[in-house]
Amino acid sequence: MGILWRLFAPKPLKKARRSVRKVAHPVRTVTHAVTPKPIRQVRHALGTVAHPIESAEFAIENRVVHALNGTGKGAATTKRHDGLPARFTDQWIRRTMPRLNPEQTAHAVAVMRQRGWTDDDLRRRVYPYVRKG
Repeated sequence: MGILWRLFAPKPLKKARRSVRKVAHPVRTVTHAVTPKPIRQVRHALGTVAHPIESAEFAIENRVVHALNGTGKGAATTKRHDGLPARFTDQWIRRTMPRLNPEQTAHAVAVMRQRGWTDDDLRRRVYPYVRKG
Protein backbone atom coordinates (compact mmCIF):
# COMPACT_ATOMS: atom_id res chain seq x y z
CA MET A 1 0.00 0.00 0.00
CA GLY A 2 1.38 3.32 -0.96
CA ILE A 3 0.96 6.49 0.97
CA LEU A 4 -1.29 7.94 -1.72
CA TRP A 5 -3.64 4.97 -1.43
CA ARG A 6 -3.79 5.35 2.36
CA LEU A 7 -4.50 9.07 2.06
CA PHE A 8 -6.91 9.31 -0.84
CA ALA A 9 -8.72 6.00 -1.33
CA PRO A 10 -12.32 6.10 -0.13
CA LYS A 11 -12.82 4.41 3.23
CA PRO A 12 -15.43 1.90 1.98
CA LEU A 13 -13.01 0.70 -0.68
CA LYS A 14 -10.22 0.28 1.88
CA LYS A 15 -12.56 -1.61 4.20
CA ALA A 16 -13.67 -3.89 1.37
CA ARG A 17 -10.07 -4.77 0.59
CA ARG A 18 -9.36 -5.57 4.25
CA SER A 19 -12.41 -7.78 4.64
CA VAL A 20 -11.31 -10.16 1.87
CA ARG A 21 -9.63 -13.09 3.55
CA LYS A 22 -6.26 -14.06 2.19
CA VAL A 23 -5.32 -17.71 2.11
CA ALA A 24 -3.13 -18.20 5.14
CA HIS A 25 -0.14 -20.46 5.10
CA PRO A 26 -1.18 -23.40 7.32
CA VAL A 27 2.18 -23.78 9.06
CA ARG A 28 2.60 -20.04 9.72
CA THR A 29 -0.91 -19.82 11.15
CA VAL A 30 -0.29 -22.68 13.58
CA THR A 31 3.17 -21.38 14.43
CA HIS A 32 1.77 -17.92 15.13
CA ALA A 33 -0.91 -19.39 17.39
CA VAL A 34 1.53 -21.36 19.52
CA THR A 35 4.41 -18.88 19.59
CA PRO A 36 4.43 -16.79 22.78
CA LYS A 37 3.83 -13.07 22.31
CA PRO A 38 7.26 -11.97 23.69
CA ILE A 39 9.00 -14.12 21.09
CA ARG A 40 6.86 -12.65 18.29
CA GLN A 41 7.72 -9.16 19.57
CA VAL A 42 11.44 -9.98 19.49
CA ARG A 43 11.11 -11.32 15.95
CA HIS A 44 9.35 -8.12 14.89
CA ALA A 45 12.07 -6.03 16.54
CA LEU A 46 14.76 -8.03 14.75
CA GLY A 47 13.02 -7.40 11.44
CA THR A 48 13.04 -3.69 12.26
CA VAL A 49 16.76 -3.83 13.04
CA ALA A 50 17.49 -5.90 9.93
CA HIS A 51 15.65 -3.44 7.66
CA PRO A 52 16.11 0.00 9.25
CA ILE A 53 15.48 2.03 6.10
CA GLU A 54 12.17 0.31 5.38
CA SER A 55 11.18 0.71 9.04
CA ALA A 56 11.98 4.42 8.97
CA GLU A 57 10.05 4.90 5.74
CA PHE A 58 7.02 3.10 7.17
CA ALA A 59 7.20 5.09 10.42
CA ILE A 60 7.30 8.39 8.52
CA GLU A 61 4.45 7.26 6.28
CA ASN A 62 2.38 6.34 9.34
CA ARG A 63 3.04 9.72 10.96
CA VAL A 64 1.98 11.58 7.81
CA VAL A 65 -1.17 9.51 7.32
CA HIS A 66 -2.20 9.76 10.98
CA ALA A 67 -1.55 13.49 11.08
CA LEU A 68 -3.61 14.15 7.95
CA ASN A 69 -6.44 11.78 8.91
CA GLY A 70 -6.57 12.90 12.53
CA THR A 71 -6.10 9.36 13.81
CA GLY A 72 -3.59 7.79 16.12
CA LYS A 73 -2.43 9.02 19.50
CA GLY A 74 -4.23 12.08 20.72
CA ALA A 75 -7.15 11.74 18.36
CA ALA A 76 -9.63 11.16 21.17
CA THR A 77 -8.56 14.30 22.98
CA THR A 78 -9.22 16.70 20.13
CA LYS A 79 -10.34 20.07 21.35
CA ARG A 80 -13.23 22.15 20.20
CA HIS A 81 -12.96 25.78 19.08
CA ASP A 82 -13.59 26.96 22.65
CA GLY A 83 -10.65 24.97 24.06
CA LEU A 84 -12.76 22.37 25.86
CA PRO A 85 -12.11 18.69 25.20
CA ALA A 86 -14.44 16.56 23.12
CA ARG A 87 -14.86 14.34 26.19
CA PHE A 88 -14.52 15.39 29.81
CA THR A 89 -12.42 12.88 31.75
CA ASP A 90 -11.66 12.79 35.47
CA GLN A 91 -8.00 13.41 34.67
CA TRP A 92 -8.87 16.54 32.65
CA ILE A 93 -11.15 17.78 35.44
CA ARG A 94 -8.49 17.26 38.15
CA ARG A 95 -5.78 18.91 36.07
CA THR A 96 -7.69 21.80 34.49
CA MET A 97 -10.61 22.91 36.64
CA PRO A 98 -8.48 24.38 39.47
CA ARG A 99 -6.74 26.66 36.94
CA LEU A 100 -9.86 28.12 35.34
CA ASN A 101 -11.17 31.55 36.26
CA PRO A 102 -14.86 31.87 37.31
CA GLU A 103 -16.10 32.71 33.78
CA GLN A 104 -14.27 29.76 32.24
CA THR A 105 -15.52 27.48 35.00
CA ALA A 106 -19.12 28.61 34.42
CA HIS A 107 -18.74 27.97 30.68
CA ALA A 108 -17.25 24.49 31.23
CA VAL A 109 -20.05 23.57 33.66
CA ALA A 110 -22.67 24.86 31.19
CA VAL A 111 -21.17 22.69 28.44
CA MET A 112 -21.12 19.69 30.78
CA ARG A 113 -24.83 20.23 31.51
CA GLN A 114 -25.54 20.45 27.77
CA ARG A 115 -23.82 17.10 27.40
CA GLY A 116 -26.09 15.50 29.99
CA TRP A 117 -24.15 15.86 33.24
CA THR A 118 -26.48 15.88 36.25
CA ASP A 119 -26.15 18.09 39.33
CA ASP A 120 -25.06 15.00 41.26
CA ASP A 121 -22.29 14.31 38.70
CA LEU A 122 -21.09 17.89 38.98
CA ARG A 123 -21.15 17.81 42.80
CA ARG A 124 -19.17 14.58 42.99
CA ARG A 125 -16.73 14.95 40.11
CA VAL A 126 -16.30 18.65 39.28
CA TYR A 127 -17.07 21.02 42.15
CA PRO A 128 -14.37 19.61 44.49
CA TYR A 129 -11.76 20.83 41.96
CA VAL A 130 -13.24 24.27 41.24
CA ARG A 131 -11.16 27.18 42.54
CA LYS A 132 -12.95 29.19 45.18
CA GLY A 133 -13.31 32.93 44.79
